[in-house]
Amino acid sequence: MSFESDTPRDTNQLRRDAVGLMQIICFVIAAAGPLAATVGASPAAFAFGNGIGVPAVYVLVGAMYIIFSVGYTAMSRHVSNTGAFYAYVTLGLGRPMGVGAAFVAVLTYTTVQCAIYGLFGFMVNQLLKSHYGIDVPWWALALGVMLVVHLCGARNVDFSGKLLAVLMVLELATLLLMDAAVIGSGGGSTGFSAAPFELKHLTEPGLGISIIFAVTCFLGFEATAIFSEEARDPKRTIPRATYATVIVITIVYALSTWALVQAYGTDGVVAAAKNDPANFVFNVNTKLVGGWSTDIMNVLLVTSLFAALLSFHNTINRYFYSLGRESLLWQGLAKTHPVHNSPYVAGRVQTATAAGIVALFALFNQDPFAILYSWMSTISTIGILAVQFMVAVAIVGFFWKKPTAASAWHRLIAPIISAVGLAICLVLVLQNLPLLSGSESPVVASLPYVVFLTWVAGMGVALWVRRSKPEVYFRIGQAT
Repeated sequence: MSFESDTPRDTNQLRRDAVGLMQIICFVIAAAGPLAATVGASPAAFAFGNGIGVPAVYVLVGAMYIIFSVGYTAMSRHVSNTGAFYAYVTLGLGRPMGVGAAFVAVLTYTTVQCAIYGLFGFMVNQLLKSHYGIDVPWWALALGVMLVVHLCGARNVDFSGKLLAVLMVLELATLLLMDAAVIGSGGGSTGFSAAPFELKHLTEPGLGISIIFAVTCFLGFEATAIFSEEARDPKRTIPRATYATVIVITIVYALSTWALVQAYGTDGVVAAAKNDPANFVFNVNTKLVGGWSTDIMNVLLVTSLFAALLSFHNTINRYFYSLGRESLLWQGLAKTHPVHNSPYVAGRVQTATAAGIVALFALFNQDPFAILYSWMSTISTIGILAVQFMVAVAIVGFFWKKPTAASAWHRLIAPIISAVGLAICLVLVLQNLPLLSGSESPVVASLPYVVFLTWVAGMGVALWVRRSKPEVYFRIGQAT
């Protein structure tokens, strides 16, 4: 594993040809956090959603993102910009809309990262108390891991990619081991059943709720395009990485939730998820694999959160870098490390921002799970769905100007289908904010307005730049 480069490089450029297909896939899967999502989201989906039809929901949402990827990857062949979604919206819907989307994306990834910092602090605090009787403040644990994430992100992107690859192999292995143990056991009281994938169970009451939890598990797959400037052969690597990550994430979630249905039985899984959501996955693993495996799973749950934090840290850094490079934010954000070619200034700003948010919640003694994690993850879910919807519409707009660049399926039909699906998901989230956030606070009710005002602010910046710096304005969002 290489930590240093012998030759200093251009301090205004990211490292070219730095990451390959597998490393980009690991960045995306790390952001999805399959172990953390299975342990955290699946009990809620079973308890409040469409019951045993949850595995089919993951397939349905995965299919939506596969269709989204059709137009997305077609457009990726014409775009190479670490701003990713921002560049897509800019080229398809215009610069003001694009900058608005960029601001929402920065808000989205910042809030989801802060949410995970809160969850990390909360979980590690609980683990230390239960195993060693040590009570370390959650905020101290969050700030400690934040420093580690910052130091890792400041190194070359190849280092992060290799580290995430190791963590992802371990994380997926523990899930697949549990799945294999369920299959080897012959299932629970009702035996093996394909009922979770039957249409009648998919469409049972609560489908919309399950969709919400499933969508949150796909957060971060934009990273395939975010690393386009640093990827080897991006015109081939990015499309392959996009399809591969969506397919892998879909299979892992659908298989693992199906295995949980088999372990508890079709007649007992919903009750188990309601009665003991915290141990819903662990109980199956302990029974069928062993307590030793559950101890390892608890450790890997922590490393899963770390991997997600590192992935999102790299994502936000590149958004800041892109916006600084195009003079939409402080230009110093575009400075890269002379050895690692990482956007280290952007990393410092991003880490300081996250530290400030975490410190603010700690100062006012807010619960790291019920408030910080729940509220911040709600903002990020609204934000990413809004941006993905804009991207789907932007793909249509982009190819409208050059219809011969792609087939009707790639440039029109698939993007429209995915836009409709994403719009439905966004409406479902907005209609179920109390359930998603775990709170009926007026603050939670105002969160959609925070996202909207962030978008308006981004559009305002773009319009200001058009009036004051027209030479800068017409470079916004262009391929590099």
